[in-house]
Amino acid sequence: MIEAGIATALGLAVAAGFNAWATALVFGLCARVFPDLLGGPIAAFFASGPILTMAAALFAAEFLADKIPFLDHFWDFAHTFLRPAAGAALAAACLPAHPPLARLAAAAAGGFVTLAAHMGKAATRLSSTAAVSGVTRMALSIAEDVVAVSVAAVAIFSPGLSIAVVGAVLILIVLLFAIIQFGIVFNRYLALTDAVRAGARKAAVSRQETDPVAVTKQAVIGAGGDIQIQSSQITVNSDWQAGDDVTVTATYPSKINLGLLEIPLPDLKSSTTERVE
Repeated sequence: MIEAGIATALGLAVAAGFNAWATALVFGLCARVFPDLLGGPIAAFFASGPILTMAAALFAAEFLADKIPFLDHFWDFAHTFLRPAAGAALAAACLPAHPPLARLAAAAAGGFVTLAAHMGKAATRLSSTAAVSGVTRMALSIAEDVVAVSVAAVAIFSPGLSIAVVGAVLILIVLLFAIIQFGIVFNRYLALTDAVRAGARKAAVSRQETDPVAVTKQAVIGAGGDIQIQSSQITVNSDWQAGDDVTVTATYPSKINLGLLEIPLPDLKSSTTERVE
């Protein structure tokens, strides 16, 4: 069975990956109100008035910044090092009676866990900007704040349960990220299909153009909307005789965006056939 202090450290580390300042505020307040539960010099530091005031101010700033599109990405980027540092300090604070080497190991593990949670959150938020509406992004941000506070509270008051909560939260992050990525890819496929259909309709009435293929490709590119379709990704096949078929096919590269890493997927492909008039 995992020791209570270690379980609390892991729970706080995950919570800090979502919102380090909310987690620090919860931890500091609990250390101030329940000094017997959370003792030691690091806990006393978090419970001090200046630190609680700073944590509250930063939590308020994050609450606002995290609700504004694109500013939330900048905020996440700026906290790539701040959140793991906070997670490391919080993890070390959970083992006041352990030797320095054990606290150092807890700090390193806490920083790594916080960074992993932070990267998962940042990648999900980056993907959600392209996949969901502003209201949904705001709801997602509020949910992240609630998760941070809830996981921190569970880690402090019910260490045994915190491991299960941490696992559930990590699974939820993966599922949410997968859903958002699927939504992005599906939206791009719909945009590609609409563009190809527009190109095929244009091709059906362009047999008397000097270069019907070029006209068709331009129609596809123009109808692409948010996706930038290149001419080299479009093929047009027809004999350009009245009554013949004209088939327009286009491909578009697909990928999973992990923030600092992109994973390529098989190209999206759509094809439409119309009758030449």
